[in-house]
Amino acid sequence: MDGSHASELRSSTSSEAGWGQRQFLIERAAATEGGAPNVVGGFKLQAHSTLPVQRLIDERGETIGWILGWVIDLRARKIVDAPLRLSMRGADNVAREGVIEDTLDRLHGTFLLVICLPSFSRIYSCIYGNLGCVFCADAKSAASTAVALFDDAERSARLDPALAGAIDFSFDKRFGFDLTPHRGVRRLMPNHYLDLDNWTQHRHWPLAPIEPAPDGEGVIQALKWVADGVLSTLPADRILRVPLTAGRDSRMVLAAMRPYADRIKAFTFTGERIVAPIDAIFAKRIAARAEVDHEIIPARFATPEAAAQWIARTGSVIAGSNAYLHEAMRPLAENSVFFPGPGGTVGRAYMWTPADRPDSRASAANMAARASQPITAPFIDAADRWLEGLKHVDFLTKLDLLFLECYFARGAEIYGPDFYYDDVCLLLHPRIQRSMIALPAEYRRKKRIASDFVERFWPELNEFPYNSYKGVEQLAYLAKKATDPDRLWRHARRLLTR
Repeated sequence: MDGSHASELRSSTSSEAGWGQRQFLIERAAATEGGAPNVVGGFKLQAHSTLPVQRLIDERGETIGWILGWVIDLRARKIVDAPLRLSMRGADNVAREGVIEDTLDRLHGTFLLVICLPSFSRIYSCIYGNLGCVFCADAKSAASTAVALFDDAERSARLDPALAGAIDFSFDKRFGFDLTPHRGVRRLMPNHYLDLDNWTQHRHWPLAPIEPAPDGEGVIQALKWVADGVLSTLPADRILRVPLTAGRDSRMVLAAMRPYADRIKAFTFTGERIVAPIDAIFAKRIAARAEVDHEIIPARFATPEAAAQWIARTGSVIAGSNAYLHEAMRPLAENSVFFPGPGGTVGRAYMWTPADRPDSRASAANMAARASQPITAPFIDAADRWLEGLKHVDFLTKLDLLFLECYFARGAEIYGPDFYYDDVCLLLHPRIQRSMIALPAEYRRKKRIASDFVERFWPELNEFPYNSYKGVEQLAYLAKKATDPDRLWRHARRLLTR
């Protein structure tokens, strides 16, 4: 944030130590607070000192809201470290929505847009929702998590034991759709905005059927544009850390970063249920072929107490491996930017089964099961609410959006660690994801986009198989997968809820 406005906003923050890294609270301002620097359009923002905040300004330089989070302007090729200008003041709401869509395409990072204009007061999430936001309509407040939304007593009183106990936090589980374990608290989903005038959320994309693309060229050009915009912006002294596996996504990310290979420090964590042995084997070979630095790092796990604190800081909406593995990130964080791979899954039809077709019927129970949610009333109702806004898209598109908005609902993860780090999921940008959703179905089923992109920009990396053993190693790997109870249960639930 710029100058004195930043320090005044920070000094207004209460309970910062209890909130944890990057947390925030947005609520209605009292009448007496109208002139405060952290009040815009009748709304007050409080933010933890580790959360970057910049003002949104109109054509006259007047403040109309905030942008929260670490943000890169891809067109200007600069980190957003000053007020961001949006042409919103004299426009009608349709034109304003167009400005927002253009702004979401222009930016990348971990952020939320908060607009505080008369009849247009909204919080916009990006396509992935990687800066989590929850809201409570009866409290007329929005926040990073329930931790910032309520004090301990109120949060405890709102906890629904049945809902909280429905999610097994033993491994990579989270609340999907708009659910949280607290009564009256909903999650702002990706591709949605929160209307701050009536405290309801609405879909802002897609609002019409997706136009199909003939091939993967749109994805290839979009990823190259995003990668060039991000990487050319970062200071030369920042270390570029790439979690490398034998999979497609990390290979695409590495290929996109080729012009900056001399600054890349790739790494692969090893440990039970962290990555398959194949990842360590081939990641090392891929890095050697690419001539980039690479390190095999034994997993360093948090204690059960530290993991419980991590989960609590997220508002108790997500757990899993990162609650324990985050400790392994701590020694790598200083002066680094991480480039995790998630995002290519949509381009390879991850949520589809061989029987799925565009005209297949979507049921709430099936959507809940595919999102790894319990098939019980609260979760089926949440899936119904989510489906209500998707009557205009086909079944396969619903599955793609299910992954982005529900299955991979990890926005609250950013609040878990008690240390700060910057990361950019290159693949999780609107232009890339929308292009992936438009890919031809058979092209996606054959998982071609990764190899096509790599062939264009770093063909030597295609010399190695993608997540594939050979011979006896392959037989052993398949046998292990076939006896994994979690994997078997997920597939059984899909079949039972068709």
